[in-house]
Amino acid sequence: MRTTFLILILFNCLFFLDACKKDQGNHDLPKSLVGNWEVTKIVDGAGNMTNYNPGNGTTFKFDGNNFRNYNNGVFFEEGSYKIIKDTFHLTGQILDRLILNDRLDFERLFIKIENDQLTMTYDFDHTGASIYRKF
Repeated sequence: MRTTFLILILFNCLFFLDACKKDQGNHDLPKSLVGNWEVTKIVDGAGNMTNYNPGNGTTFKFDGNNFRNYNNGVFFEEGSYKIIKDTFHLTGQILDRLILNDRLDFERLFIKIENDQLTMTYDFDHTGASIYRKF
């Protein structure tokens, strides 16, 4: 159990390693988030990885200040979104937090975009990450 927890913390630290300074946020993030994203892999809290084939239908579409989410091709949720700088409690870093439908207290979802890859991770113990590619 302790090893699994340490692996998870290491994964999150490596994931956010280059975002450790408050004043060095990705100021182009909202612009780079716009478009269609499809899940390629999910890493669960135990470090297990599941890969997904192209065309799997689990997608996010970000357009302006709105989003649409599908799971396995079935509509799941839509609404507004915004990105703010916030503290990722597991590491203490200031990162980009994605807020869906003004749910400030419901979930703490953090994102990182690099090389047309969007990584989403929740800020609580034993969480993993979802990795999307832009299409």
